[in-house]
Amino acid sequence: MSSTDMLTVTDIISRVLGGVLIFSGIMFNINPVEGARSFGITDADAQTARFFPASAARNVTIGIHVLSLSLLGQKKALGMLWLAGTIPALVDARICWYHGKKWLQHFVIGGLLGALGIVMLQES
Repeated sequence: MSSTDMLTVTDIISRVLGGVLIFSGIMFNINPVEGARSFGITDADAQTARFFPASAARNVTIGIHVLSLSLLGQKKALGMLWLAGTIPALVDARICWYHGKKWLQHFVIGGLLGALGIVMLQES
């Protein structure tokens, strides 16, 4: 096995995050109110969670893209996707700022996605 065949830390992190995105998106679509609450909208009810299936579908879509790009070895494209992913993470933080208490987790995740994206863009 050559060094190019081995998974890097960024590959493993990306694949785990891709799986988490798919799983959370499916679970949030099954029960939008509980999904919204675990997402960070602590005061969620059926009215406030009505938008949530769209957010959950976004997570599934991004998760599928992440896994696809990782399995294809497209590190630079995946790095760009992670950099672009900072925008929804920061918007999610803003939504949770106004409707809950769990905004910091989204803010931190946005920063980590940006860092992961930069590292992946620098990998060959």
